[in-house]
Amino acid sequence: MILDEAKEKIYNSPIVKYVSKERIEEAFKRIYVYDNEEDFFKAYGRPKESNDYLEGFNRANGSYIGPNATVHTIVHEVLHNLSSEFDNDGHITKNGLMGDVKYANFANQVNEGATDFLASIISGEKTRHYIEGNKIFRHIVPIMQKFYNDEDILFKLYLTKNDFEFKRFLDLTLGKIGGAKVFYEEFLYLNDDRIKNMQKEMNKNVKKENSIMHKFVKKIKGFFIKKDMKYLNSGTLQPEQGENRHEKFLREYKVSGQNTKSDSRNGENTVRSPQRGDEDDYTL
Repeated sequence: MILDEAKEKIYNSPIVKYVSKERIEEAFKRIYVYDNEEDFFKAYGRPKESNDYLEGFNRANGSYIGPNATVHTIVHEVLHNLSSEFDNDGHITKNGLMGDVKYANFANQVNEGATDFLASIISGEKTRHYIEGNKIFRHIVPIMQKFYNDEDILFKLYLTKNDFEFKRFLDLTLGKIGGAKVFYEEFLYLNDDRIKNMQKEMNKNVKKENSIMHKFVKKIKGFFIKKDMKYLNSGTLQPEQGENRHEKFLREYKVSGQNTKSDSRNGENTVRSPQRGDEDDYTL
């Protein structure tokens, strides 16, 4: 029953935009539910005292669910599965938002924070774990949505494993205070005041970027619509005239057609940053 409820919530979430039905069904086939704590912690390989709050964990392409789990727990572990790639031995080679290997411990917390934040959205349950991660993503996701003009941007970056674009966003919006580096290094040490300062810096830079783009678009419209349309309507604009005017426009505004801001902000970068390949055990 709890598995059916979790699956229904996933199918009614933005996950289906980025993950195939076959992949989701396969993830649910790899869920192992335990009715008692003894067997659950035996599968975990450590005593209960080592992680008393444990409700589930993800290992070797499988989700292991304990007796105290809720729908949120299942969604959390399935998200780990859906956002990861595995080698033939079941070890993770790529996953969600992990960050630079230099900040491995904090990167893992970033990944867990994003996972639990998204699981909370899908399940409708309040978070019980990874409080710091939930708090930070709750504050920065609205800024990301504004920057990319995409309500599902965190789902997209997380499920497509586009850590490169996430770090690019951090560098662009937090560049003056350290960018992605300071975010990953101090992730667990950001109190409410520092989060507010981070928000302020991000909002300022997002507003600046949007303003630049707005001016750029206005220049294009001003040139082609106000001038060229006037000649087109009068029937006096010849093809070669239009071509020369376009070349002049490119020269005056230094537009290369290959590296514009609109191209670099579409979230579709294929370059990947180094990922941790030696961590295949996620816990909730």
